[in-house]
Amino acid sequence: MSAQAELLNDVPENYARPNSQHHDPRSHNDDPLLDSLLILCSLHGKPASRSTLSSGLPLENDRLTLNIFPRAAARAGLKARVVTRTLDKIPAMSLPAVLLLNAGGTGMLLAWNDDGSARFMPSESEGGEICVDAATLEQNYAGKVIFAHPRHEFDLQAEAFLPRTKSWFKDTLKLSRFLYMDAVLASLLINLIALGTPLFTMNVYDRVVPNQATVTLWVLAVGICLAFVFDLILKMLRGICLDIAGKKSDLIISSTLFERIVGMEMKERPARVGSFAQNIHEFQSLRDFLSSLTLTTIIDLPFTLLLLIVIGIIGGALAWIPVLTLPIALLCSWALQKPVNAAVAKTMSLASERQALLIETLSSLDAIKVNNAQSERQFQWEQTLGSLSRLELRVKTLSSLASNLTGWFQQISGVVMIIVGVYMIIDGKLSMGGLIACYMLNGRALMPLGQLTGLIARYQQAKLTIKNTEKMMSLTQERRADENPLKREQLQGSIEFRDVDFSYPEQQNLSLHKINLTIQPGERIGIIGRSGSGKSSLSKLIVNLYQPSAGNLLIDGIDSRQLDVNDLRHSIGYVPQDIQLFNGTLRDNLLCGARYVDDETMLRAAELAGVNEFARLHPDGYNLQVGERGSQLSGGQRQAVALARALLLDPPLLLLDEPTSSMDNTSEEKIKHALAPCIAGKTLLLVTHRASMLSLVDRLIIVDKGRIIADGPKGVVMDALKKGQINASR
Repeated sequence: MSAQAELLNDVPENYARPNSQHHDPRSHNDDPLLDSLLILCSLHGKPASRSTLSSGLPLENDRLTLNIFPRAAARAGLKARVVTRTLDKIPAMSLPAVLLLNAGGTGMLLAWNDDGSARFMPSESEGGEICVDAATLEQNYAGKVIFAHPRHEFDLQAEAFLPRTKSWFKDTLKLSRFLYMDAVLASLLINLIALGTPLFTMNVYDRVVPNQATVTLWVLAVGICLAFVFDLILKMLRGICLDIAGKKSDLIISSTLFERIVGMEMKERPARVGSFAQNIHEFQSLRDFLSSLTLTTIIDLPFTLLLLIVIGIIGGALAWIPVLTLPIALLCSWALQKPVNAAVAKTMSLASERQALLIETLSSLDAIKVNNAQSERQFQWEQTLGSLSRLELRVKTLSSLASNLTGWFQQISGVVMIIVGVYMIIDGKLSMGGLIACYMLNGRALMPLGQLTGLIARYQQAKLTIKNTEKMMSLTQERRADENPLKREQLQGSIEFRDVDFSYPEQQNLSLHKINLTIQPGERIGIIGRSGSGKSSLSKLIVNLYQPSAGNLLIDGIDSRQLDVNDLRHSIGYVPQDIQLFNGTLRDNLLCGARYVDDETMLRAAELAGVNEFARLHPDGYNLQVGERGSQLSGGQRQAVALARALLLDPPLLLLDEPTSSMDNTSEEKIKHALAPCIAGKTLLLVTHRASMLSLVDRLIIVDKGRIIADGPKGVVMDALKKGQINASR
């Protein structure tokens, strides 16, 4: 038996073991890091649920990893760090801490006893504490420990008042500050070595050639060659440092940006997805600005002053030539930047329009063909493309002009230096070697000018990109750092609307008005009404896709805004009207967001929803590729997949919005009979236009123009409707 097994066998029999009958399959998922984090949260008085800690994070094989452990801990208000440390170097004041064990498990080191033993809690115990001697623990310890402590309250308050948009870019660059410092040091040495070539040339012309000192020549040659070797190594190291720093910043910003997009409230959803996607695509310009070439230019600019000083030491008055050339060249470049910046801004705007048109066309290609709208779309495309091409040409022309002018000033500066230098040689104020050295140093000093012109254009693009990125970073999030929502892993299913008004973003008309509705756990309710009457809006509010504009929505007696959104949605099975499937296999879509579910549970849900009816007949079975947005499946099949997803986790609350609208009568009957035993004891809200589906409900609500105009037992409401006693809009 392994040492770790012996360690775990020491757990007392009366510790709180996981309940094998727990409704949540996540509790059985083998994720020791998440188990330890849950215990850690409890020990620090920061109770959290699995959904709260892990939802939306890039889990690997549906498990928490060391890299994302600090991000998960931050959701519970803990600041965590992973370090490599021997067991005897773990201080008592830093406990409790998570220890990584050799066989992939984890455990909680709670405290050190006076006799050297440890109070230890294996993650599997969920609260069972044991006493372990240091030798046994050392034998199991893998060498890594996770320290965590609650974040100070004033830190959280500061985050609430200082939006991430104010410092996200600067803070990201700070994470690589040591790499940038190394690059600056390397640049200093590189620029010092760059002085070697002019000085070598000057000494050869002034001392070696007149005296025919070949021994000195070889000594100087060996020295300069060694300097070149160091120069090569330093340039490679500088490039590596800058590339690593740039890639690190790119990865952090890209990951944060995607997390903000996925976590935004639905009211922030962009009207045109294509334009929004183009803004993300333009993030490439920020990557280009953070590239090693750009950063090398920025770092090398201050060393121009060093070269000018050396020119002054060698050539005296010759230093005035590059000193005067630099501001003149910069002034010309600056004068051209205003039209360049305006053209760049218009180019980015038109590029967004082009992307929006392309995405919209591809997603609606069948409608375009059926309505013979190809010519209209082609005209819009060519108009946008033509305007974009003209602007891009203008940007390139102006940038080329600025670059060529800079090159011209460099050439003129070199010619003037030679002319002035010749007169100084004639007057005996300068040697031949000194003139050649000054000429070489002049070219080196003015070299960043050409790169600076392109750098300014890239800076303008990066500036606009940062501005657009800041807008995305400032999107209102469902999960806010300054909030501490209530954790409810399991809901009972009661719902109450109190004077709820609701309107969709950018719409003035209310979709729901003065809704007062109480639903008890286990009630089965049907909701009917005309199209656009507000039926689906009720479901979207319950699942917290949107929040009421006025009034309160209570779930289990608690305002829905106080509940953790992931816990809430985990307890709700939701089938929307517009079914969204993802490119991948049938299995991938069935297990979307719940990959920890075993095959038996998945197949049971698939059988109930009718997915097995077509999956078993296909040679690929559940490995069938459904295509983008489920294009390879029929409308009824997509609804079956969505229904299976809703039933997968056996939630206490079901919201079914037209779940069989695209199915034939036979399929609908099968679904209805399969659902009947499944909904026993569950709260059911069924939005439908099909009278046959109402056999599943006991209570009926009629919605019209955003108001509830009838609510009562199904038989009573149906009789009143048939007799014309319910006044609906016409």
